[in-house]
Amino acid sequence: MSTATRSSRSLSGAKKSPLILVFRNADKHHQGVQVLVRPGITFEQLLQQLTTVVGLPTGAVRKLYTADGKSVKTLDDVLDGHNYIAAGPEKVNLESASESLKELEKSKSVKEEGESKEDAHDGKSEEAEDAKAASATPKKSVVSAYGGKPLEKFGTQGEKAKTIYAYRNADKHHAGVKVAVHPRKFKNFDQLREHLSKEVKLPTGPVLKVLTVDGKSIKDLEALEDEGSYICCGAEKFSKERNVRAIPKKLTEKEKPAPVETSAPITPKKVPVVSAYASKSVEKFGTQASKAKVIRAYRNGDKHDQGKEITVNAKFKTLDQLYVHLSKEVGVVTGAVRHIYTFDGKVIKSIEDFEDGGHYVCTGAEKLKTETLPSIKRKSQLPDEPAAENGEEASGHALE
Repeated sequence: MSTATRSSRSLSGAKKSPLILVFRNADKHHQGVQVLVRPGITFEQLLQQLTTVVGLPTGAVRKLYTADGKSVKTLDDVLDGHNYIAAGPEKVNLESASESLKELEKSKSVKEEGESKEDAHDGKSEEAEDAKAASATPKKSVVSAYGGKPLEKFGTQGEKAKTIYAYRNADKHHAGVKVAVHPRKFKNFDQLREHLSKEVKLPTGPVLKVLTVDGKSIKDLEALEDEGSYICCGAEKFSKERNVRAIPKKLTEKEKPAPVETSAPITPKKVPVVSAYASKSVEKFGTQASKAKVIRAYRNGDKHDQGKEITVNAKFKTLDQLYVHLSKEVGVVTGAVRHIYTFDGKVIKSIEDFEDGGHYVCTGAEKLKTETLPSIKRKSQLPDEPAAENGEEASGHALE
């Protein structure tokens, strides 16, 4: 027998690999996973493949059901283009089946009813039989795992990724994490939660809930909005008050400045450049640099702390950035630095409030302990203290 004859027989006798859509049992938000049943595998190997792809919360896939709840036990029962439900040791739950599965089955039944009505109307003529055979022939289109939308036969199906910003719950100093949510990377919402657990790093454990800034729960990938901000929570409660500061405010249509309409071109006038610092004129050529401030920061509640000398320069754009730096340098016992006080008890609210050569106390969530202020600065601020002599004053400055 020639090689060409054997190859032609093998091609004619080859069975088409079924392409099916598998849904997770008792998960109405699951969008389904597209699976190609490879030739030559057993039914147990198919269940192992579904365990990896579907990701049941109860463990491995033990059973496979049709969309109407019938058990599938062999590969011969797996039909091309059909929808199936993967389950573990639990029973199949059709009441809480996927919404996408219900929509696909509903549209499929409506299509079959329409075809049966057309066949009854046309009769049993040869033309009607030919039309029925043509309509019954499945179209060569691949069903997408996302919403049951048909894919193009040629070319690549591309979906735009959504960019979101994830923030840590109850941490108003968290800068947020930028995450690109693409359907190819995240097949379901559980995979997104696992990724957020690694990126956001909640102190309470893995990310269990994703909420909007207003506290509305997000349960599927379709509910996410492009350029939206979301709060990641663990088992703890959602804290709206401590999250408001962390979320960047988006300007509404009323807050956006109105465009200026001009009928004729405006000739710009030569305006002298004015410095932002004490209204001093800036050099026409050269770089305008702000002077750095050197302060001494102390630990709250530790009267023996000698303090850390900190240089407040242009690299600290906001007070939150300085908080992070002071948390590493000062080492407050209660955790990260959340507030900075003067020795008079005044709260520092911006970078501009610092004075060059000033002394400040760093606290966490606790209150300022005025009775345990560092002893070096405390002696210099006692009321009605007589003026020190030159020698004592010099030694005091040396200690500071």
